[in-house]
Amino acid sequence: MAIQTEVIALPPRSPSRLAALRLKDFPLIPALILGFIALVAIFANVLAPHNPEIGSLTARFKPPFWQTGGSAKYLLGTDQLGRDVLSRLIFGARVSMVVGFTAVIFAGAVGTTLGIISGYLGGWVDQVIMRLTDAWLALPALMFAIFLAAIVGPSMWNIVIILGLVYWTRYARVIRGEVLSLKEREFVRLAIVAGCSKWTIMYRHILPNIINVLGDWLRVKLDPQLRQL
Repeated sequence: MAIQTEVIALPPRSPSRLAALRLKDFPLIPALILGFIALVAIFANVLAPHNPEIGSLTARFKPPFWQTGGSAKYLLGTDQLGRDVLSRLIFGARVSMVVGFTAVIFAGAVGTTLGIISGYLGGWVDQVIMRLTDAWLALPALMFAIFLAAIVGPSMWNIVIILGLVYWTRYARVIRGEVLSLKEREFVRLAIVAGCSKWTIMYRHILPNIINVLGDWLRVKLDPQLRQL
């Protein structure tokens, strides 16, 4: 006598809330490292054991604590002026983050503005901006930045301005190419028919679409670098 069995199909298990929050191919380890550095930079005043600018000549060239002659007072040792190396690293992280973020924002703002103007207006305006961009790109970035720093003098905000002036051309090239495509779209033509001015179209219709493209471009550029960490 044959025995019949009935197979009951169970409903698919719904993904957990934690799994739903996971991003595909998200660089978790680099993100944790950057997050840790950001927290150290933000709370540098609390975490730094010593004043990074004040040292003691009697404590010069102290080795790290794991070497002979080191102490727990100076975990990473001291420099030639007796300043704590660990404290200087902690406060240096704050300076590096401020310079990095503000320089990118400044360069992105300048490059995006000039790229939109160049791509949408075209004509002699496009020729002037693009020839200036080509001339800027022909200069060696590092040497040009050092040359400008020697002229304006050492300062955190001078470095931000210098980096913005050196790297705005990268943004301008990418943004101009996208604007050349966007200005032929129907929503731009409808805005022209509706009587919108050129500056209104660039600000209200082209810029919001450019921001998404700029974010994707930065992700593509930064993702291979983050994976190598």
